[in-house]
This record gives sequence, C-alpha cells and structure tokens, in this order.
Amino acid sequence: MMEDSNKLDRLDIRIGFNCNNNCVYCIVKEGRNKFKDISTDEIKKHIDYAKKEGVKKLTFTGGEPTIRSDFLEIGKYASSLGFEEIMITTNGRLLAYEDYVDKLIDAGFNKFMISLPGHNSELYSEITKTDGFNQVIKGIQNLQKRNQLICLNLVLNKLNYEHLEGYLDLLSRIGFIDLFQVTYVMSSNGDLKLQRTIIPKYSDSMPPFIEFLNGLDKLKNINFYLLMDFPLCFIKNHLKHVNEFRIPNLKIITPNKEFNSDNYNEKRQNCKFKPESCKECDLDNLCEGIWPIYNQLYGTSELIPVKK
Repeated sequence: MMEDSNKLDRLDIRIGFNCNNNCVYCIVKEGRNKFKDISTDEIKKHIDYAKKEGVKKLTFTGGEPTIRSDFLEIGKYASSLGFEEIMITTNGRLLAYEDYVDKLIDAGFNKFMISLPGHNSELYSEITKTDGFNQVIKGIQNLQKRNQLICLNLVLNKLNYEHLEGYLDLLSRIGFIDLFQVTYVMSSNGDLKLQRTIIPKYSDSMPPFIEFLNGLDKLKNINFYLLMDFPLCFIKNHLKHVNEFRIPNLKIITPNKEFNSDNYNEKRQNCKFKPESCKECDLDNLCEGIWPIYNQLYGTSELIPVKK
C-alpha cells in the first residue's frame, strides 16, 4: 500500500514569542507585546490533534519554550500520548541547571535543538544581547552526560561570518553532536538600514563559509550537518546537506494565526524569490531561491546559474 504523501510527519508548536534572549536577527520578537502565549489547554488540544492525525514527531519552540512555567506539564502530556520524538528548540541557557535538565528528560523531551550563534562570550553577547554563552556550553555538556540527542543551530549573519574559523575550533572541542544546522539569516523587519547590519552579502560571506564547510567535513564528532536557506548555486558541492530536500510534511502553530501554516513547504516556496536568470541554472528545479528582503538589499547579480 502506498503511503499518503500529504500525511503530516511533524507538528511544530511555537508556544509563545517571549524569550530570555534578544537576538538581533530574531523574526518573532516584534510579536512579544502583540500576541499572548498559546494557553496550556490550547496546546494540549493541538497535541491531541497531532495524535489523532497519526503524527509521530512534535517540536516545541518559541520564543523560548523553557521559560514557561507549564512547560514540564506540556511535555508530560505529550509523552503520555506516545509520540516517537518530542523536541525542544531552545537557546539552551536553562539547560545549564542539571536538575531542570533531569526534569525535562523525565517529562519526555528526547531531542534538543540548541541555538549557538557565536563561538565565544563576546560574540554571543553581541548577537543575543545577553551574557549566556557559558550557560549554553554547560547545557550542552549536561545533555551529553545524559546521552541525549543534541542538535546545534548556527544562524549565519553579518556579525559572525568572519569568525567561522573560531566557530570551527569550538565545534572540534565541543563533543559529540548528532546534527549541526546552519541557516542563512532572514529577518522580517522592514528597516533596510537595520537589515544591512544583519544580513551579509553572499559574495562576502560565502568564501569563508565554504572554507568552514570543508573543515566541518573533517570533524569526526559532528555526525551530520544540514544547510538551510542558501541558494544552491553557492553550495553546489554540498547538495547532500541541503535541508530543504529533507523537510517533512510539517504544520506550524503560532500565537499569531497569520503565521500558521498547514503546509510549511508550500508556504516557504511561495515566499521566496528567483530572478529570470535562475531558469538557466541546472539546479533551478531544486532551488527555492532567496528571501525577498535579500533582493531588496543587494539584488540578484551574485546568483550565477550553474551549468554542468
């Protein structure tokens, strides 16, 4: 029997926009004072829906989900329904507290996606506007001691792309990481002057990034890595690591119903932009293109069609 290609694989619940970091590139922080967190009861209803639909994987994100006082209750409820995977997307700062990590694991959370935008305290603080770097490193160590699945996410931006050599060194010393993901920065703020301080040009950021990837390929402690929101013409030699090829059928729930999506893949593709010249590229049918904000800032002259 053929499987239903429209069947949901994962439900992503962004339970609130509040956070204990203030990252310069955050795409949801403008909603912190506009939208209330999703209530506990409503979250449980979404979890019930996922179970009814045969969804096997849940992700809880924000904002920062771990700052909610009811988060352990939410995890226990999801765990009681027997989901295969219950993942937290987190800045990882509260994972520095071992008793809290134990409570999260006991509640049923079994996969942790941790944002780590800088390789040291100085850069981390510049990007997040907090002094949380050592907490995140301690949190990663706490999870490793408990043999948990750990994923790291690096948002490549104008503040950190020149420090990739230092980041690679940190990765070489950080211990075993199941998955490392790099996402090219995208911000929703319409202030183009501000965006130029956050979003780098591909022609500036990609040469050091490709060198970084070549070093990453040699690390034995990184099980696998994925690349997100990069035009394929810049990473044509790393196509097996393209995350867009692997995104499951995903539904997203957020406090702002305008951001909700029953079909995340389709919504992503409809939001992106490609110039006419991309039709000449051998990777055109595989590539989503670029975010419109990048086109507004820098245009598309850097996009060179790939020819075999």
